Amino acid sequence: MTAPTIKSQLQVLHSPDGMVDLFLLDCSAISGSVYRFSPQSYSNGSLLTWGGQTYNLLPIGIDGLEAKASGSELPQASLSVSNVGGPLLSAVIALGDFIGATLTHWKTKLSYLDGQTNPDTTQFVGPWVWYIVQKSSQTNQSIQWTLAMVLDRPGFMFPIRQCIRYPDINPDTLNTPRLYFPGVSPFRTSSSQSQ
Repeated sequence: MTAPTIKSQLQVLHSPDGMVDLFLLDCSAISGSVYRFSPQSYSNGSLLTWGGQTYNLLPIGIDGLEAKASGSELPQASLSVSNVGGPLLSAVIALGDFIGATLTHWKTKLSYLDGQTNPDTTQFVGPWVWYIVQKSSQTNQSIQWTLAMVLDRPGFMFPIRQCIRYPDINPDTLNTPRLYFPGVSPFRTSSSQSQ
């Protein structure tokens, strides 16, 4: 019998197997460390482990997520992390408020975590990736940041033309991919050749 996939598990209305949120804060681009957090823990209070990595217990959440088919603006999400006891305070100060760090978020079922009935790191929903662009607020209770998606980062621009790779039909150069620019003819013609 095969283990159920997360897609089939999500269709079950009532399940004793709950969803867990897993967050990875990658500060390596700003000369920092990689932090793993989850707002949940096992029922006995021990930390969650997924793919051999331990996720520290920390009240963390993302607000402002929305999905819509129309509109030109991407959702403006915000990350809130507990500051009670200052678990990240020294890193926040040392790394310039985490500006430029990457946050990755996965959701998976409890049974897919390490040490459970069906441990499987390939069964998850997501990942969702954001970049920290600004620290919004900091109090003794919480720290809040503004997040941007990949396409919504400050200074991010699309190229002027779309560039597509396609295989060459010449058998001698099949291993060398060529570039194709839609809307631009690969053949140049002059007015004297067209007459």
